[in-house]
Parts: sequence; C-alpha cells; structure tokens
Amino acid sequence: MIHVPERVEAIRSRVAAEMKSVSDLEALVKDPYIRGQLQQVRNWLDDIEAFFLESLSREARTPEEESTWLSHAEMTLHLAARQRKSIQDLVAKYGPNITSIG
Repeated sequence: MIHVPERVEAIRSRVAAEMKSVSDLEALVKDPYIRGQLQQVRNWLDDIEAFFLESLSREARTPEEESTWLSHAEMTLHLAARQRKSIQDLVAKYGPNITSIG
C-alpha cells in the first residue's frame, strides 16, 4: 500500500521530465565521455522507478518507512538532475560539439 500516492506521482513526473532532458542532450552531444555521463544519469533515473518506486507496490511499509524510502528516491533524483544540469550547462557554454579531453 502506498500511503502518499501524490508524492510518488510527483517523483514520477520529475523523473519523466529529467528523462526528456537527457534524451534531448543525447540527441545533441556526440562526445563519448559526455554521453557516458548522460547514460549514468539515465541509469539513476531508471533506478528510481525500478528500485525505489516499484518496490512500494510489492512491499508493505509503515508511513514512516515509506517517507524515508521516498526521501532516498528524491535524493537520487536530485543527484541525477544536478549531473544533467551540469552537462546541460557545458553544452550551453561550449555548444553541442563539446569534446572532453583526457
């Protein structure tokens, strides 16, 4: 049982928006390293759905446990969004033909 479905839906909505932003960046950037960083962001976003949110339907939790679990999902979302924003800022500054060195 999900105790706060609106919180879960808000997380899902934010994940969907982040996935769209990642897809948009993937369409622009060709550099293998930066694409790898975008793949890492995509993996974190996938984990939010597959690991954090899906388990809410399968496993019983108290409201407090659910709140803690969703806080972990939101932290993962924050990390993914921060990494995506960092890449987006680099693309905005240097253009889509940005090339990593090293």
